[in-house]
Amino acid sequence: MRRWIWMISSLALVADMAQGAVLQGLWGAPGAQFRADAQGAVLETSCASAKVQGGLTLDAQGQFVATALQEPGPLMDSETMAQRDEGPRAAAAAQPVQIRGTVQGAELTLQVQAPGAARPDVYRLRRDAPTKLLRCM
Repeated sequence: MRRWIWMISSLALVADMAQGAVLQGLWGAPGAQFRADAQGAVLETSCASAKVQGGLTLDAQGQFVATALQEPGPLMDSETMAQRDEGPRAAAAAQPVQIRGTVQGAELTLQVQAPGAARPDVYRLRRDAPTKLLRCM
């Protein structure tokens, strides 16, 4: 019975994510969270966040490509868990990154390619899954 409910829920998600649909929802995984709506999207990881302006429109394969502005996250003091002086990191400028996403049922795979990086960072997230972000130390 549970399997049928899961299958029906997955089919409903696929129907919601038809070609031309704007990606909406919350996805999570250990170390990453992705929120999307018609106004844009935000990927938060332990050490950075990337923001997309405007909705993400899916193609017939449930995929999208977008440019995001990535900013480093706060450095935390490991003993007090309070934000500490970031020194040179505070002056680090935001940089554009390319985000490629694929939705398959309740799963979202993101590939984030930063300029000059040899390969993209890959995140595999589940819809409405809990997220635990540990800030950079």
